[in-house]
Amino acid sequence: MTQMPNIVPVQNQSDDALLRTNWKKLTTLSEERLIEAVETYQSLGFEVYAQVFSVDEECTACFVPGREAGKIQGTVWIRAGSGIRSDDELF
Repeated sequence: MTQMPNIVPVQNQSDDALLRTNWKKLTTLSEERLIEAVETYQSLGFEVYAQVFSVDEECTACFVPGREAGKIQGTVWIRAGSGIRSDDELF
């Protein structure tokens, strides 16, 4: 089984707690795309948190094959990091 990518350490918190501390929930992905998303947002200067996807969440049919194959699924959260330019209209 692959390890979660090296990212900002955030204790297991509820979605509400993350939202209150300025994290934005982006997407839930399987292993390869999860790592790509984390690396891409980090390269853009964002802090990134990948929360291990819980099988207790809503519909999980898409994730069953990957989980059975030992792949990681996670939800990508981001927030502005020190590398984000405040004068850049895109961010």
